[in-house]
Amino acid sequence: MQTRARLRISFTVMSLAVAAFLAIAACQSTPPAISDPKQILTQSLLALQKAKTVHLAATLDGAVPLVIGSSTSPIALDGSTANADLDLAGSRFRATFLIPTLFGLTGEAIAVDGMSYLKTTFTGPKYIASPTGVGSRLGVSPSAGASSSADRTAGLLALLTGPGVTATKNADAQCGSKTCYQVTVVVTPDAVSPSPAAAPGGSALPGSPALPGGFAAPVGSALPGFPGLPSLPVDLSGATVTFVVTVEKDTLRPASVSANATMAGGQALKATLTTSNWDAAVSIQAPPADQIGQGSGGLQLPFPLPSGLPFALPSG
Repeated sequence: MQTRARLRISFTVMSLAVAAFLAIAACQSTPPAISDPKQILTQSLLALQKAKTVHLAATLDGAVPLVIGSSTSPIALDGSTANADLDLAGSRFRATFLIPTLFGLTGEAIAVDGMSYLKTTFTGPKYIASPTGVGSRLGVSPSAGASSSADRTAGLLALLTGPGVTATKNADAQCGSKTCYQVTVVVTPDAVSPSPAAAPGGSALPGSPALPGGFAAPVGSALPGFPGLPSLPVDLSGATVTFVVTVEKDTLRPASVSANATMAGGQALKATLTTSNWDAAVSIQAPPADQIGQGSGGLQLPFPLPSGLPFALPSG
């Protein structure tokens, strides 16, 4: 009798263990395979919008044509890097960046509670504060609502199906310990339309108002999705850009984006962006009051400025 009782108890425990395993497996099952590259990208966008936090790491090499007055000059960006923690649920971020070819420029940008704070080696030891619409610019907060999410998804699909844009699904690729979809998107000059919001000689990608965080922001605006970072009047007219996007098959989250741009003037630019630490705890706070400038200082450039500049300099 004791043996039978032990067998019944063992069988019950084993049955419970199997049931628990099946329940966990069901919760962690991989979504059905997707063959359409446009759907891979839109599903990745939806997964991004559901995230709470994420860490971004970016590298930049090559040169871009910078518009200064009526002329355009190539600016080298080799070795440039940026790292950012995004609190998407709270519409906050903190980013640090380095542009070694620009006199070793380094800086930090923080956006929190409707304010942005910027500190660079060009602007002095204190942060420059300014109001910013960080919540709407990030555009990926879960609280944004179903309507905004649908608009951004429709905007992305409109861009991918528009003229001058092709999306191709490649063979799956290994990304870390996971398997990822891999999609190549080629954007030709035919996809670029003039925009009154762009800097002289610049342009904007169609459908940019519907994309999350202004990823197709007009040329000359602040870095996409990072209000408060310095803007650069870059001329992308006539450029061809090839993006390679990897998306985790099990979570549909974007794992990395690499971009290769060939400018009309022959300059080439390569950028990579990787994601990590999804939904990890982050603490992003405004700088202490004694570290914020009060309208004094201004630019502190490590070189003399020519007279008659065609643009205004911030006073801090």
